[in-house]
Amino acid sequence: QAGGEEGVSADLTVGDAASLPFVTDAFDVIFTSGCMIHIPPPELLGVCREIARVSSRFILGKEYFARSLTEIEYRGHSNVLFKGPYPSFFELSTPFETIKLEHLRYLDTENQDVVYLLSNEN
Repeated sequence: QAGGEEGVSADLTVGDAASLPFVTDAFDVIFTSGCMIHIPPPELLGVCREIARVSSRFILGKEYFARSLTEIEYRGHSNVLFKGPYPSFFELSTPFETIKLEHLRYLDTENQDVVYLLSNEN
């Protein structure tokens, strides 16, 4: 259990994104930020399906964006960081559809993030 402010606490669970330790439809909303960018391509659609499995209504995300999945070298390592069209990966592999999407451009580079809200209530 974690807490920062008096009277505020949260239960923390450690798990594998490809096999989340929660029952189906355990949460109304799943939020991911800076997580999907570290999922290797062969595992990506399976992780999308697993996230969708535990969300009963919405998926909210913020990740590095590119029009196609692109590897980014990270501190001399390969196959650990990617940018891509993450909402489309959910749409390809789950019943979730994009209902809101925004691109946030970086001020000092051409890079951008994508913020998205997906729903399975369509």
